[in-house]
Amino acid sequence: MRHHPGHARLIFWGAAASFVIALISTILVNVPINAATGQWDATDPPPDWKKTRNRWEFFQGVRSWLLLVGFVLLCLAVTMR
Repeated sequence: MRHHPGHARLIFWGAAASFVIALISTILVNVPINAATGQWDATDPPPDWKKTRNRWEFFQGVRSWLLLVGFVLLCLAVTMR
């Protein structure tokens, strides 16, 4: 099957964008939550700890999907070269 050379390049940049968005999400959301929870007293967590945990889990899921999509797109772009 023949592919237009521009398609592989476009898919490559889609993969790169997915990786960059995952990194930005990690730095802006997950890292600050990790830093904050590292300061918590395990025997007396803040009243909204479940809300914080749920927020972290949501963005961890987003990050995981972005990394998976980026990997698949990168594999596709490489096979199209």
